[in-house]
Amino acid sequence: MLRGRVPVGLMSSVVAPEKSTSNTMGPKEVELILVKEQNGVQFTSTTLVAPTPTQTDPSGGEERETWGKKIDFLLSVIGFAVDLANVWRFPYLCYKNGGGAFLVPYLFFMVIAGMPLFYMELALGQYNREGAAGVWKICPIFKGVGFTVILISLYVGFYYNVIISWALFYLFSSFTSELPWVHCNNTWNSPNCSAWADNSTVNDIHKATPAQEYFE
Repeated sequence: MLRGRVPVGLMSSVVAPEKSTSNTMGPKEVELILVKEQNGVQFTSTTLVAPTPTQTDPSGGEERETWGKKIDFLLSVIGFAVDLANVWRFPYLCYKNGGGAFLVPYLFFMVIAGMPLFYMELALGQYNREGAAGVWKICPIFKGVGFTVILISLYVGFYYNVIISWALFYLFSSFTSELPWVHCNNTWNSPNCSAWADNSTVNDIHKATPAQEYFE
């Protein structure tokens, strides 16, 4: 108990930390309020004040951030996994390499290689909370794999940006009354331009359509 002379009507508060009895709980704070009554009797009341919450875990480090909902995590993973290669280039490669027959080796290697590697990358990233280069601290000999992934991502970023630029260029070029790639009367057309090119004859082998010349 705290004793002392305090003027009538004066209230003071002292905040003192209390030793924690558990290693997993943060320190508690006790607020001591001294009240001076008119009859000269002094009373001391104590109130427990909740400490400011800190993100700590039992090991002493910062608490790991978690996803609010499972659907947030699922949509984030899908957003990183699905890109232009899945919705744009894959149908083209499938048609170019045999159509439906291409799906047989594709699904086979997806099961035995693609999905295990995808799960390993996801698990390592979630557990270690590191990027492609830092996650290989668990096995420094494979650190070069992380830097290679970064270089590949940089290359693919340039590749996809060019494709998106083409699509936007054609989109804005189509806002005309007459499309610029339907005839050969443009400044960029060559003498080989032909709107009715037919590769079935020998004379038309070296001819190009207006759309092809506009693209090139």
